[in-house]
Amino acid sequence: MRLWNSIRGRLLITVLVLNACAISVYTVYAYVTKHADTMEMLDAQLIAAASMAPELLPESVYGAPRKTSLPPDLLKLRCSEF
Repeated sequence: MRLWNSIRGRLLITVLVLNACAISVYTVYAYVTKHADTMEMLDAQLIAAASMAPELLPESVYGAPRKTSLPPDLLKLRCSEF
């Protein structure tokens, strides 16, 4: 391995390995962050949809509509935002 014997070659290999490690760490971080954001958004949408189900279905399914305990900002979500 002639490349490993020179200082220039060692520096090049070191930089390439560090670059590969940095790219791998960033890729994992970006995936975990995006996944967490997606799960949070889906949870909010599911909670909003579940809280509106008694108002959308006929009374014979759930009985009288119940009051929800959700914050007003979640209740303001429109179906078009889903």
